[in-house]
Amino acid sequence: MISLVSPTTRPADWARVWDTNRMTYQFHSTNSGQTNFQFQFTLIYWTYDAFQTDIGTFNLYPDLYGNVEFNPSTIYKNYLSYDYDASIMTMKECLKGAGKFSLSVFEYYGTPPVKQTIGSWSGETGIYEPLKVYNGAQQFIPYDYTTLNPSGNKKWVMSGATSGQFLTDATEYRLGNDDLAFLYFLADRLDRPTRVRYTIYYNCNGGGISPDKSPDYLGIGKNIYSDPYTDQATAQSSPEYNLDAYINPNPIVVPTICSAITYSSNFVYLNLNTIQYYFPMGPYQLISGGTLTSYKDTWLYYKVDLMSGNTVLNKNPFYVYNTCKETKYGRWQVAWLNPHGGFDCFTFDRKNEINYKLEKNIYKQRLSPNPIYSTYDAGDRVYNNKSTQEIVLRSNTLTQKEAQLLVQMAQSSRVYVITIYTYAGVKYPYGVPYIISSDSIRYEQKINDKEVYVEIKIRPANENMIQND
Repeated sequence: MISLVSPTTRPADWARVWDTNRMTYQFHSTNSGQTNFQFQFTLIYWTYDAFQTDIGTFNLYPDLYGNVEFNPSTIYKNYLSYDYDASIMTMKECLKGAGKFSLSVFEYYGTPPVKQTIGSWSGETGIYEPLKVYNGAQQFIPYDYTTLNPSGNKKWVMSGATSGQFLTDATEYRLGNDDLAFLYFLADRLDRPTRVRYTIYYNCNGGGISPDKSPDYLGIGKNIYSDPYTDQATAQSSPEYNLDAYINPNPIVVPTICSAITYSSNFVYLNLNTIQYYFPMGPYQLISGGTLTSYKDTWLYYKVDLMSGNTVLNKNPFYVYNTCKETKYGRWQVAWLNPHGGFDCFTFDRKNEINYKLEKNIYKQRLSPNPIYSTYDAGDRVYNNKSTQEIVLRSNTLTQKEAQLLVQMAQSSRVYVITIYTYAGVKYPYGVPYIISSDSIRYEQKINDKEVYVEIKIRPANENMIQND
């Protein structure tokens, strides 16, 4: 009979597919002495529309004591990728970024060996449910290390019982009215959010902000901190409480701040087994959708909370700060797949260079004799013409969290440059695939430098097709 060695040898309810050391099953059988004995594992994938699909069967021999270890992560990750659509205006279910998996274990022995169904174990019966797996990456500290993370492996899962986090390592963005952004999150079927709460802070006296006259809310510049804050760290940890504490060194009039609360309730769930979701929350989308329209010229910042009824599901709010972008340079907004399987974003608005690397293959041809000779003929002809575009992007002064995000961007396997096309008067956001071509990235830290910025090279993921002669 097969028996589970201990509950700690089975992954908990949620797991990252790339956390290979955290998805190990361990089993023991008292029948391991039988002729030709093996453990037989049957793997199952539960599709988003609740269909069950067998994805493989694997036989493993036990050790001398009748024990076996099995890690199915290398199989599961073939069924997960990512979901991203820059044009959505409502919440969307991720059909590829996360899924439910389970396995069944049988004894397999005899002459010839056959599968023994008595004493088998199944991961989707009894007290267990299918394992919920998402496209997250390996980290130095296990996600279910409860000493540092009391929520266990539900740290990144929105829940009314144990509040979770959005699938991003930052808790704030600096964006302008033309910027798009999305927040990704995980939620179980019984704890799905019903709406988003936006708390908008705006200038009561009207009027917008400009790069040289806006309060330095994130403490990037040389600020003077007044009571009740005594240091920058305290101020940054509580940005919603007394923003007048931040005084920019430029002579400005600190705005009188008012607040308003509005909700977005356009959450419609179409499938039973989806567990990962994302929704638009950038200024561009909120202005276009009406949430921020009345405040588009006066908003200073807003915070985002996921709600189930009146219950807040996220542990920490997400903040978006109004930051006017530099107009002297072209603006490049980049989105990328982050380590948790969601997409982060950043807008480069400083110096950018567009370089073209040209490669031409030439052959010589004999010119036709007179009078057939044409002035359009040439002795040297191009038969292969290749043009590679490379863009050098430089950021504005960064916060520490932004510097961390840009390191993750450089490491990402999927990067998009957000481009907005206008057709028949309608604007369509589109993600153009790019590749990070820089071969190194340095994590800048304010403890070493007074000003932190990043310069990085990118190139289109698709070649520019050039006509050949």
